[in-house]
Amino acid sequence: MANDIGKIVLYLQKTTNQGETSSYIDINVVSTTNPYLSLGTLDAWCIDTSIGIDAYLVNYPGTLYSTSEYKTWDSSLFPTIGNKDNLDLVNWLIDQNFSTVGNANGYTYADVQAAIWTLLGQSAWDPHVTYNQGRITQLVNLASAHDGFKPDITDASTLNDDLALAVDLTTADGKKHQQPLIIKIKSAALGDYV
Repeated sequence: MANDIGKIVLYLQKTTNQGETSSYIDINVVSTTNPYLSLGTLDAWCIDTSIGIDAYLVNYPGTLYSTSEYKTWDSSLFPTIGNKDNLDLVNWLIDQNFSTVGNANGYTYADVQAAIWTLLGQSAWDPHVTYNQGRITQLVNLASAHDGFKPDITDASTLNDDLALAVDLTTADGKKHQQPLIIKIKSAALGDYV
């Protein structure tokens, strides 16, 4: 069974303006037991389209898991994610900051989010968002060339420093799972987890 790497309480702020924000969802970390995760606003991406969010601006408790340790996860954790073996590709993808506002290739958070869903075997996408299939295919192909990716803060590159963390969210009473998310932190912050 997977060892969690901390608890978190957060609330979500839905991203609405493509090209003006760099992630699908902004979260606000209210509290955490992980000493390396800062309080405040972070970028986040959805990793399972089959589970929704009951409400925004509501505190949700969650458990953090290192995506580089996914092979140790209990099979009941994120059961509807079809391609957990591609979590390394998702980590590489979000490390590249492709959706940074004003990037040279015109990628949006929607392109990156759809590429994440594609890599993880999700087929239903948010019908309220505009996607560019050509850019999504480019991102999936770029990420697919980095099988086995592991963050490494010890080298000169800044494009491989962040570790993707999966967040298993529940309602406040812990009885209902909410949409799981991916966030990122500096890999050195977790020591032997990468």
